[in-house]
Formats: sequence, C-alpha cells, structure tokens
Amino acid sequence: MQRLTLVSLFAFAACQVVAPDPREQQKSPSPAPAATPPPSDTKDQEEAPGSEQPEEEEKKEETPVPQALTKRGKVLSTKLVKQYTKATLQSMLADDGFDLPITHGANVYTIDYETQAPRGKTVRARTLALIPSGSTQNLPLLAYNHGTTGLADGCEPSAYPGYEQTFLSYAARGVAVSATDYQGLGTPGPHYYLMNEPTAFSVWDGVRATTAFAKQQGLTLSNEVALIGHSQGGGAALFAHQFHATYAAEYSLLGVVALAPAPIWRSALKTAGESNPYLALFVMYAYSVSLFNPALKFADIASAQMVKDFPGWAADQCVGDLFDSVGDDPSAVLNPTFVAAAKSGDLTSLAAWLTQMDYDSPGNYTSDAPVLLVQGDVDDIVQPAFTDDLHARLCKNGVNATIERIAGDHDAALNAVDVYGPWLLERLYGYDVPPGCP
Repeated sequence: MQRLTLVSLFAFAACQVVAPDPREQQKSPSPAPAATPPPSDTKDQEEAPGSEQPEEEEKKEETPVPQALTKRGKVLSTKLVKQYTKATLQSMLADDGFDLPITHGANVYTIDYETQAPRGKTVRARTLALIPSGSTQNLPLLAYNHGTTGLADGCEPSAYPGYEQTFLSYAARGVAVSATDYQGLGTPGPHYYLMNEPTAFSVWDGVRATTAFAKQQGLTLSNEVALIGHSQGGGAALFAHQFHATYAAEYSLLGVVALAPAPIWRSALKTAGESNPYLALFVMYAYSVSLFNPALKFADIASAQMVKDFPGWAADQCVGDLFDSVGDDPSAVLNPTFVAAAKSGDLTSLAAWLTQMDYDSPGNYTSDAPVLLVQGDVDDIVQPAFTDDLHARLCKNGVNATIERIAGDHDAALNAVDVYGPWLLERLYGYDVPPGCP
C-alpha cells in the first residue's frame, strides 16, 4: 500500500476510531510527573508456564528510563468474529466520508495473546484485530487505544457487538488495526487502570500479536505503526510511546495522537477537592494501584464508604453505571485527609502515593517520534490546564509536541479529525515535523 493512500485515510477518518458507547468509553483520569519506579512488594497474577523473568531495572536517581524487557506478543488463541467481503463494504461504507476507493474486504478476529504484567509476569490480554483481505502485502497498522470502559470483565470493547464497525473504514482501505482491550479486561487478573507499564505492554504486544497472526493469514504488514487514543487511550498512546525504544524498537513509529489524554497526576491533584466527573477516575486508579501494591492503601485516597462499596461496583459495573454509583461529591468520594493535602499543596503525607503517581504519569521521556495533543477548552474531565502541563513536560524533555486547543468538551477532541487528520497526513508523507514547542 502506498503512503499516499494511508495518509488520505487518516485525514478523513481518524476521528471514527471510537468505542460504541461514548458515555461508557470516553471518561478518563489525570496523572503527574514521573520520577521513581513503582514499588514492587506484593503478589501479582500467577505467572504463565514457561514465562520468563526480565532483568531487574537499575535504580536511577533521576527519572527512570525503562529497561529492556523480554518481549511478549505470542498468539494464544484466535476467534473469527465476522467476515466482510469487499462488495459488502462498498455498500456499507459508500457514504463514510473517505475520499478513497474501497480496496479490501475485512476479517475480524479476537486474538488472545501473551503480554507482560508488572514485575515481569506473563499474562493474557485480548485485542480486536481487523485483517484486510485481498491484496495483502506491506500494509501499515493502526494501534487504537480506547477510553475508559470500567474495570470489570464484560466492559472490554471487543465484547461489544459491532465494535469492529468503528474500524471498518480503515480495513476497507488496507490498514490493519489492533485495538487492545488492555490486560485484565475480559481476561484473568486485574485491569491496572492508568498504570504505565501494563498499559504500554498491552498496546505493543497487541501489535506484535496482530502482526504475527496476519502473517499466518498470508498478510505481510510493514513495520510502520501509528498510535492514537482518546482519554484513557490518549494516556495509553503516550505510555506506549515512552516504551517504544526499549520494548518495540523493531517498529517504526510515525507519530502519536493523544486526544484529551490522561494527564499528569500532580496536575490533577490540584482539583481533588472540586466536584467534577474526574473523581470516579481518581477512585478507579487508586483501587487498581492498591491491588498492585497493597502497601498503598485504597483508604488513603478513598472515603470509608467508598472503600466499602467500590470493590463490588467495580466487579460488575461498566463506566456509565460506575460514574453514577461513585458520584461527584468529593466529601463523599475521597478521604478528607487526602483532599486537604491535595488542596494545600503539602503532599508530604502522600509521598508513597506520589512515587507511584509520578511513575504513572505520561510525558516523562524523550523520543524522536512527534506528538500531537488535542484538547477541548471546556473539558471538565481532562481539564485544559492538565494538557498544557503535559505539553510543557514533553517539550522540556525534548519531544517535538504540538498542542491544538479547540472549542468543546471531552469528546470534542475525538471528533476534531480536521485538526489531527492533516497532522497525521504530513507524518505519513514523511514531511518534516513543524516545531510544536515554544
């Protein structure tokens, strides 16, 4: 497939990559500066037979640089979900807004694959893969990262009937897609919500599994990959970006689009005492971290009532119901001591939590691959100031990051294809990246 075709494809359709239920998909949290590796003093999931342990990371006084890790991505099982002929797609997508002919049919699969959980454990994850049929040589791949869906099995996007239609316009023009559920959604073990390493590993190992499976089907993918995501998925794209050099250097990363991305936790802490939809995301993250490292107590962040009620909600509610259950009253949702510390700016009592939050915050790395941040000006979930802080951090670390501020709420960034489509087009043409930093 020629670059021009892929370029045009992105320009007209990147915005269509969104999970079926916007309410249940697009809520996302906020992160902070990364500094120290996360603690590792508790049990994780059981290690799969034959899994390998990575080398221990070096202790660094400065911001930690991810160490080389044993790459995963082994295909464990596949399931054919649906097949679309070229003729069917020509009928279905006649008015999809793409200025390109439909050149392929598409086969839709779920692929279960091995990925790396914290501390080197091997666990199972799942991706929804769209494999173009027809001419099948040297095709590019889009890695899409979905917004918040919840923590429970059944909330994974690949289980949503018709989810593949989100990506059909890509596959119909010869672009393979890997849309990971992230580990722990629909597969054994916890979903480590907004946590840096397991998220990045899920993304890249999903790309590897899709590449390997496509090869089994007679399709040769190129090594060119673009990353895109909204909300939680915007943070996931940035986490994957951070680990590109050490975990996925065999791929050529063309660019990263982060739409209203999960931000720096220290930025978000400033809003902990405010009534806003972000509170549920704070709770989801804190609960996930407490499962990863019980030394960090859920009760340090969440109110006593939330500590009692949230685990049950998290086990069977997806994000829409979860948001309703949690509510947006900080006095009912959060530990008052935590709120007081966050509001005062004296975070001494949160030192252990800050170590984890700093590690689970995007942008604390350098890379040659450029980034585009798109942010709505009245977003009450990922607030504009959060993304301004993220942009400043990326620039300070030497990443060529451009920020585009647009009118609208949290979903406005996702729908701004006229903003990020041309940017991706230029990356795919191989044009020089205009400076995006001051």
